[in-house]
Amino acid sequence: MRFLAAAATPLKISWIIQSLLKHINGNGRAEFEEALKKYFNKTSVYTFTSLMRTNYACLLALKLSTHGDKKRIILPRYSCPSFIHAILASELEPVYCDINPETLSIDINSLERIDTKNVLAIICTNLFGLSSKVEEIRNFCNKHDIYMIEGVDYGIGSKYDKKLIGTESDFTILNFQEGKAIPIGGGAVITNHESIMNLLNISGNTHSTKIFTLIAYRFAIMPFFYWLFMKIVIFLGFNRKKLSMEDTIRNTSKEFDFSFEPPSVFTSISNFQASLGLIVLNNLESFIEARKINAYKIEEELMNIGYIKLIKREEKLDIVHYIRYPILVDPELRESVLKELLEKGIEASPMYVEHGMNINPLEFPGSYKVLSEILTLPCHPYVNTKDILKMSKIINNFSSCKSLCMEE
Repeated sequence: MRFLAAAATPLKISWIIQSLLKHINGNGRAEFEEALKKYFNKTSVYTFTSLMRTNYACLLALKLSTHGDKKRIILPRYSCPSFIHAILASELEPVYCDINPETLSIDINSLERIDTKNVLAIICTNLFGLSSKVEEIRNFCNKHDIYMIEGVDYGIGSKYDKKLIGTESDFTILNFQEGKAIPIGGGAVITNHESIMNLLNISGNTHSTKIFTLIAYRFAIMPFFYWLFMKIVIFLGFNRKKLSMEDTIRNTSKEFDFSFEPPSVFTSISNFQASLGLIVLNNLESFIEARKINAYKIEEELMNIGYIKLIKREEKLDIVHYIRYPILVDPELRESVLKELLEKGIEASPMYVEHGMNINPLEFPGSYKVLSEILTLPCHPYVNTKDILKMSKIINNFSSCKSLCMEE
């Protein structure tokens, strides 16, 4: 009667009560925005009701600032579909670079081969708390007069070369979806380019508080309640994506499909969401430490398994906030491993497969390898030592199966 979600950030009832009181007073969002400015050492914060709307607002503002003269956006081929959705919604043109499957970072050689004519920005994604080579990408952007957008969806709290990820970019994107570091719903753009963002008609109004959504999330992610939830989901054959806080992808099955109407007035997260976000931000260090301990325990258990490849950390990556722990698995075994983990109460994830991502292996070999082999394991604060040993035992059993198959 215990089931581990793929990713989770615990929320206390006392935090929700405090946030409700702040919501009544009406000053929660201002305090949260000030805390984010200080955290990332930037001057302006703009919140929105989904990751895609956050990305869309940032890209549309950049497009307006150049009067449409530059329309190309560089994006790693393997990345969250909400980024490509925002590019398409903004009527901009995606230009792909590859990623390095050993580190999940942007392949600098692939990046250097791109024709930068009419390139407006690069979106630097940081998968699962890991990071690309920030200083090299920053130099690339400076050299070609390109804006650097850093997706800190997973990596808030991670440090590269002793600097927080997100502090060196022109625009920092945060994702507040369930399963992320601050799971309050929505997203944020954090920047020093206030004049660019002010080209948009950002009202600061809200349409939903998400109080009941977040109360439900607080209980649902706990191992016992998640066990009940998964029993119901599996019995009914229900698509859990329909419950996602990211409403633009709830009813989609293909990579480039999204449901989105460009708003005439951008809306923000509520004071309740922001107040809860501030509390989580203030407790972030304890979550980082818990995830790091679990990630390193998982790493130690899996390092000698032949069909598993561990992901290396970039040399200058000082701290990794592992929202999920990623590994590469023999593609012939991945589905079987996933199924066995699920049957034993552990929700691992192949990431983005459910979005129908289809990558050309000749054009983007690194991205294709990651798409075919990635498996992320839970390492959040609800994970304990017994859970880690259970994961290790399941994965080790398949190692024996692989050896027998090779002998035959």
